[in-house]
Amino acid sequence: MSKIKSFYHLYFHNVKNIFYNKYFFYIANVYFYVFIIISFFTNQINLFEFGFFLILLIYFFFINIRNKSELTNKPFRQGSPMKFISILMQDKIISGAEIGVYKGDHSEYILNNQYFKDSNVKIKKLSLIDPFSEYSDSNGNVFFAGEEGDKFYERVKKRFEGYKNAELIRKTSMEATKDFYDESLDFVYIDGDHNYASFKKDLEQWFQKIKKHGVLCGDDYGIPFSEGIIQGLNEFSFEKKIQFHHVHNSSQWFLIKS
Repeated sequence: MSKIKSFYHLYFHNVKNIFYNKYFFYIANVYFYVFIIISFFTNQINLFEFGFFLILLIYFFFINIRNKSELTNKPFRQGSPMKFISILMQDKIISGAEIGVYKGDHSEYILNNQYFKDSNVKIKKLSLIDPFSEYSDSNGNVFFAGEEGDKFYERVKKRFEGYKNAELIRKTSMEATKDFYDESLDFVYIDGDHNYASFKKDLEQWFQKIKKHGVLCGDDYGIPFSEGIIQGLNEFSFEKKIQFHHVHNSSQWFLIKS
């Protein structure tokens, strides 16, 4: 069942991205407008049908514009910790880090999310940390094999060239911790190595880097293939005597440094 859900989410997310791509969206609309105009002038449809289809196309155009705007403002992942951070840090200028960047989709969501805009939260700097080197998850899936890591890095680097408040750091999580002072970050989002030992180290080391009342958060808690995250977060929470919050029907989690 979990594999079916994952497939459905991936399929829907990719179809949505294709459909609401600005080039595809406008080209498709122009195509249909041209199609009904040609159909009218070649007598394939009458004036009444032409008017009906034209009104229908205009209606769907504005409906899709609205849906596109709503999808843009929706959380990248259900139960996103960014909503809580926006409330906790309203009207503040903050700095954060994301561990595990991959394609940069979630990184870009953090930079542009509507929650921050609504709460007047400004990101002074977001550090994007990923070694883009080969590794295997708990299921044996291999990522960044061979030269794939270099290709991903170059694509992500190009993607964030226009963001003055984003810094791409090609280092392992542990190497990157040395670049930050203790209690220097307002939040850290962890979505890197899901294996227990690595994830537990991420929690322990990055917890030191967030400020008092800062937020440590991440993804994939409660998902079948992420046993390491479940075990690591449960243990860390118990050891630190800090309650973490897990969003129902979501994989997102966060805790506050007291």
